[in-house]
Amino acid sequence: MRQPKVSTYYTTRPVPAPVARAPDDDYAFCDLFAGIGGASTGATQAGLSVVLAVDSDKHMLGVHELNHPSATHIVTELPPQQPLPLPTAGKWHLHGSPPCNKVSRINQDVTPEQRKHGLSLVRWYLRYALASNATTFSMEQVPAECVLKVVKKFKRRHPGKLDYCVVNCYDLGVPQTRKRLIAGTPALIDRLRRRRAVRKSVADVIAEPGGTHTRIEATASGTKACRVLNSWDDFCRPIGRPAATVTARNGLRWATPFSGVEPHKMATRDLLAIQSFPPDYELGKLSRTNGRKGAGNALPPLAMRELLRPLRP
Repeated sequence: MRQPKVSTYYTTRPVPAPVARAPDDDYAFCDLFAGIGGASTGATQAGLSVVLAVDSDKHMLGVHELNHPSATHIVTELPPQQPLPLPTAGKWHLHGSPPCNKVSRINQDVTPEQRKHGLSLVRWYLRYALASNATTFSMEQVPAECVLKVVKKFKRRHPGKLDYCVVNCYDLGVPQTRKRLIAGTPALIDRLRRRRAVRKSVADVIAEPGGTHTRIEATASGTKACRVLNSWDDFCRPIGRPAATVTARNGLRWATPFSGVEPHKMATRDLLAIQSFPPDYELGKLSRTNGRKGAGNALPPLAMRELLRPLRP
């Protein structure tokens, strides 16, 4: 039976009943800070069943519900004011992607208070995951020094229960250079360290590119400067190579150096393809701005699939 709509569950409403137990041969997946569903999509591709998704943004979670309708969806801030309906039996994996914009090194507008709050969410999630009865768990974050310091401390305090590694999603088959800190169950982290997938370029995933190069929106004058840049400039990459990191704040542009044509913003569908989402992923009525934001904040599904593949051979 189809689960209730996103609007059903808010912190001001009664606590919903525990998530029903998945079939004995199933491995359930719970997604905290779920966004539009990058981690959940990768979990599905790895053979897990998404049963719970939690996020504070109803628009992003609405997209998640379109693509994962059988899961329970809860709109609430984390940490939650009421207990979350986690599975009570069977095997299940807990994943969390605390917001990284408050701790990222490239975000120069963050105040000390905001960075402190961002790190508090990382600490909360790690405590929550370690205290849960999840069979396995994981966390995705930017590999900023302040985050690494927190994760290292948790690893020392919980020997044998937590490990971490920094991976480039390009090595996992995602057509962009995207470094991420992945922490979680030691056995999964150890396998992820050694896993290598077939590397892909932008041209491998987008049949009709809007230019010969991709370009990050790195400078205020970037839209015009690409006409005089060499094709091997760090800001301008041939489509035969991986793109730069897709972010929520600074998107990517199509560019054709020396053509006289100014670079133009990529469509949300192109950003999703570079993030390794499947081509039929539904966005519903999400605005273009929110679509770019959701795509940039998502964990590439292929990265999560490679992390969870050992759970369902």
